[in-house]
Amino acid sequence: MTSLQLSGITATLLLGGRTAHSRFKIPINAEPSSMCNISKQSDIAKLIRQMTAIIWDEAPMANKETMKSLNRTLRGILENNNPFGGKVMVMGGNFRQVLPVVPKGSKLQMIYASIVKSHLWASTKILQLRQNMQSLNDHNFAEYLMRMGDGIERTIYEDLVHIEAHMAIPRKGEASLHKLIEETFSNLQSHE
Repeated sequence: MTSLQLSGITATLLLGGRTAHSRFKIPINAEPSSMCNISKQSDIAKLIRQMTAIIWDEAPMANKETMKSLNRTLRGILENNNPFGGKVMVMGGNFRQVLPVVPKGSKLQMIYASIVKSHLWASTKILQLRQNMQSLNDHNFAEYLMRMGDGIERTIYEDLVHIEAHMAIPRKGEASLHKLIEETFSNLQSHE
């Protein structure tokens, strides 16, 4: 069984991991008719035929046109009209984080660029994970994140979340930057 881990940070952490754009040669500015730059005779096409699954981390940040480009390409290479050429596509990520970037786009344009607005979404089976692994040791912060994601956390304006004073670092020049680094990387000095 062959699979690939495809995301920015994760790709650098796993053996054989690559970003989706790098591995599948997805056009940077994918359009409704774009295809990936992979020929049926290429080495990557041979690898695709051997793959069992493709893992795409942080998929909610991808523009739907990149997914559609990959879908068209896989269907052509594999000569299979099923979504993604019949390959299992595992798309991970959190829809409560960042929408796809649309340069100078409105909120509506960013939502429309989301993979949930693609025709491929209808064939997606959704599995929800409820345990936030990044806040296992801080139950209060995990609950805060869930309230924020559910839209019930107190806001300052329509879409600005109020951050409690104990979670903020007061702005006091360069000392604030050092405090931020110290809080974020508490054991930085031990990694010299």
